[in-house]
Amino acid sequence: MNSSIFSSIVALNKVLPTQIGKDIYQCPNQSLIEQSGWVIYGNSALGKRTVDTLRRYSDFYTTNRLMDVDLRIPLINENGLRYLIKIVNQMFDVCPSKHGLIICHPRVFRQINNFPHLKCVTFGFAQDTLHTLVKHQDLWTAEEAINFRHDNYFQNIFYRRFIKPVKYIYIYGDDMDSILYAAYAWHLQVKNHQQASQIVIIYNSHFLYRRLEIAENILVALCPQADLLVWHKSSLSELLLSRGMFDALFIAPQHRAYYVNERLYGIGIPIYVIKENMTEKLYRPSTDVKSMLYYLNKSVEYLSSKPEFKRQCSNWSKSYPTIGNYSKADIKDIFIAAQQDALMYINAEKFKINQMFD
Repeated sequence: MNSSIFSSIVALNKVLPTQIGKDIYQCPNQSLIEQSGWVIYGNSALGKRTVDTLRRYSDFYTTNRLMDVDLRIPLINENGLRYLIKIVNQMFDVCPSKHGLIICHPRVFRQINNFPHLKCVTFGFAQDTLHTLVKHQDLWTAEEAINFRHDNYFQNIFYRRFIKPVKYIYIYGDDMDSILYAAYAWHLQVKNHQQASQIVIIYNSHFLYRRLEIAENILVALCPQADLLVWHKSSLSELLLSRGMFDALFIAPQHRAYYVNERLYGIGIPIYVIKENMTEKLYRPSTDVKSMLYYLNKSVEYLSSKPEFKRQCSNWSKSYPTIGNYSKADIKDIFIAAQQDALMYINAEKFKINQMFD
């Protein structure tokens, strides 16, 4: 690929947002978080991130960071345990609210689980549940699986947040990653909300995958009970008016999520952004390169209105017209690679999905 295009893509990969708009996740039990007046956490960046996530749901009276204790590990020594119990008792004594939270490993919580109004939040609460499921390699350990298979609020422990209930899941049908994320999002909807969302596959006229029905084949294999709708028209506005503008989730890869967000501005549909390595993705044999670069350019058009990204957008606008000189592979080669990747994903993800959701 032309080096100027390559360097522009690397630069854009750093500035295009990986999180947009509304939070797609919700707290397993909002009222219990709200009535918890204080929270204890250990000396770790993940603990701090979990506190920041919890603050979306509650204004805590106080937070207490234990600088000499790492609560991520499953067991702490006897001195650490005595110190932790002492701090918990102090929090109950000095804080107006007699309900509190501790961010720690579940095994640590079970060692001190004799406080009736103390709840545990695990570090998974701050993690991206959907990303964790899709990116998990091989099968889950027994402990990992049980934390996902049980209810979100289980034995006074918050394991994670879950995707808000939606009637529709929208994806573009030319992106293999979006297809996989939609499959897992559908299973999470059924499991957590007993609601089978309709998956709407958006195809535009230039999409190569449309001819092979790649998206349909993967989704039928991974969630055979799902209701699929194929949308061939180009207007997002027409689609949303026909299917419903609310109770929806739009899953989009990073290179086009900003474009989608601007197109949906003011409607209120949350967008789940798939973080990606754009240069790695461009060189996948199965990637529809022209489609990817087309939507990346559309995102840049909107991003260029923000002065802080002027340099990156200017460099891209100079190099983008030259992409016609770049041809990664013959269309037939992309078709073959896409079919092979689709089969590989189906075989690999079927086992994971059966383990987690059946």
